[in-house]
Amino acid sequence: MKRTIIYTTLITFALFCGVAYTSCRKQADNQCINTVCQNNGICSEGHCICVNGYLGSHCETRGCEANFTGQVRFRNKSATGKTYSVIWDGAIIATVLPDSTSPYKIVDTNTHSFSITVYNTTTVACSDSTIKLKPCDTATYNCTY
Repeated sequence: MKRTIIYTTLITFALFCGVAYTSCRKQADNQCINTVCQNNGICSEGHCICVNGYLGSHCETRGCEANFTGQVRFRNKSATGKTYSVIWDGAIIATVLPDSTSPYKIVDTNTHSFSITVYNTTTVACSDSTIKLKPCDTATYNCTY
């Protein structure tokens, strides 16, 4: 009789724990039913986790739009074999080896001036330019001097 009561108590407790766990799990899963994550975002506990480059409660905004940024990179396509310095708004932002491309640089979306000079000199390799980037623009500039 005593064993039956112990077994019955243990079985009842195990069933209670199983039902409680299942109902809690279903409630947690249901938190994402009405949450739509955009741009490959993933819903977790009712909130979107955005992939890199996206923002917002539903991953609806590209970060470059919110931050007013774009990307630029520079290619040294010169046949001279010289290394170039990229001067962006008065500061060197990249050094580009012969027949190479710099990594993308994230810059704000204003009007910018840039020039490309032979490394460690003031000799202009490509003519000065002025550009205006819009949010999320991606641009590649080639120098073939």
